[in-house]
Amino acid sequence: MLERCPYCHFWFEREEGYFIGATAVNLVAAETVPVIVFITVAASTWPAVNWTLLEALCLALAILVPLALFPFARALWLAIDLVIRPIQPQEFERRHGLE
Repeated sequence: MLERCPYCHFWFEREEGYFIGATAVNLVAAETVPVIVFITVAASTWPAVNWTLLEALCLALAILVPLALFPFARALWLAIDLVIRPIQPQEFERRHGLE
């Protein structure tokens, strides 16, 4: 992700540690997707569930989902925060603590 918007020059990291919320969003997705896949596949193939294949699939998802969704989690977190806390004029300038 870029440090600032190429059009309006808004700094994306609004304060130090800003993207910890994005990490939380990514963590929720990383835990939810494999669980949903596990339940769906187990329920649809019951009683002849291939447990080894299902475990391997969910393990792969648990590793790949956070990596694939990382940039989207940051963008989603920024969008949620901008709705809750609109941009202030001073946020277009870089704060000294974040340089």
